[in-house]
Amino acid sequence: MRTRDKERLSAWDGDWEERIYERIKELGYRDYRDYLRARAGRSYRDLAKELSGNEGIAPIAPVQLQHLHAQSVTPAERQEAQLDSFVRFIRPALRKGWGVGIYWGHGCPWSHGVLVRYVGRRTAA
Repeated sequence: MRTRDKERLSAWDGDWEERIYERIKELGYRDYRDYLRARAGRSYRDLAKELSGNEGIAPIAPVQLQHLHAQSVTPAERQEAQLDSFVRFIRPALRKGWGVGIYWGHGCPWSHGVLVRYVGRRTAA
């Protein structure tokens, strides 16, 4: 954890939502959803690292980004957001690609279908 004058900085200090929105705007994005679209398939952990880049500023936690993602969608967009969130969670487990490893084979019960096509499209980004 980073420190400021021997004081621990927490991702939950102050108005963390506003802090995240400010950082996203500093990067040139209109809002959080534009930021996510520009980083399709990237894990919440990677996004949190990117947004936590400045020393002396409270870090961003991946769970905060997940929360904002869920909060930022309309009911009509919820299914797409859930799939997008799923991809962001499993991305670190697929570093070598989809279909690689002992758990990803023909025996995988959901290895075909809409979810896999969606995940493949997002992880290829």
